[in-house]
Amino acid sequence: ALSGVEQALWDILGKHLRVPVYQLLGGKVRDKIRMYGWVSGEQTGSYVENFKASVADGRFTAYKMCPVPACQAIASPAVMEQVVSNVRALREAAGPHVDIGVDFHGRCTPALSKRLCQKL
Repeated sequence: ALSGVEQALWDILGKHLRVPVYQLLGGKVRDKIRMYGWVSGEQTGSYVENFKASVADGRFTAYKMCPVPACQAIASPAVMEQVVSNVRALREAAGPHVDIGVDFHGRCTPALSKRLCQKL
């Protein structure tokens, strides 16, 4: 909560002085930042084709995905292999020059996350 208050105070000061907050914090640091796109990791419809089209338009050099359905504490081998298959399909579609980040979104336990990371 304190960080939200601090941000609001910086914003108020910047408006009062009529300067952007980044100038109050010492000036511009970079000209651009890297952004990532998001893609569904669940096999629904033509998700690989949609991903390929997004990669082809070149707006992003990285994508984040959640390949994991809501899991029980111990997932079946079939669920584990489906997750690996989904990530593999997107990796093959992306090629070697696009980064893929995997976010489990709290859908599985730390132990299951560790096992999935080893498989991926």
